Amino acid sequence: MPKQISPVVKLKGAIDDISFYKTQDGFMARQKTTISAERMKTDPKFDLTRRAGQEFGAGGKAGKLFRDVWITELNKARDNRVTSRVTQVMMAVLQSDPISDLGERRVENGDLTLLKGFEFNNGVPFAACVKTQFPFTIDRTTGQIRVNLVSHVPKLEIAAPDNASHYNVFAAAAAIDFATGEFSITRQSSASLPWNNDPTTASVLQMAVLPDTPLPIFLLLGVEFVKLVNGKSYPLSKGLSALQVWEVDQLP
Repeated sequence: MPKQISPVVKLKGAIDDISFYKTQDGFMARQKTTISAERMKTDPKFDLTRRAGQEFGAGGKAGKLFRDVWITELNKARDNRVTSRVTQVMMAVLQSDPISDLGERRVENGDLTLLKGFEFNNGVPFAACVKTQFPFTIDRTTGQIRVNLVSHVPKLEIAAPDNASHYNVFAAAAAIDFATGEFSITRQSSASLPWNNDPTTASVLQMAVLPDTPLPIFLLLGVEFVKLVNGKSYPLSKGLSALQVWEVDQLP
């Protein structure tokens, strides 16, 4: 995509067949197409283009579903590029579909473990924020998911931003059917923990999905920072908190 490089002239609008517009990456320019929509739909020359478009639409739809599942968590931690980044990974998942023809590949047939380790806030990676390990278990037979919040010293093992006085560790587990758009989800959070030098008390975050589900199970883990004033918690900006796809359990 052409980029406007003049430090003085920043255009918006259209001149002849060139459109100028502003994005997060600066002022951009693009040329209008002269190909009709009908030709794009029917001309054999554009067969690969149509197939690519169908797959991009499927990847975008899967990405939207994935974000919608975690809407509560995204309200705590995310960056302003999470939509495009989720779509990018979903396209990689879709392209890993080993059984479908080009243009018909689907996310549900692909390798969803490619989402493991995905950071919803690239500015605050979970590993850079939380220095301790929280063991977890996923039992497909019972549908039980557990995250063990081991005892830790906050000021030594939690990298808190300025103004944070407390934090909480939160988790969410979901079984997602990308074919139908249906899902089940449960959420748990620790108590609000003071960011100090006192060791925390170990605890467990317990969640559940349907027993023996054939669907992929996703486990997210995050940390949210707050400022406590006169007994009331005020969440800091979601750009300062961390959220990661901790695990993806997908049947072969």
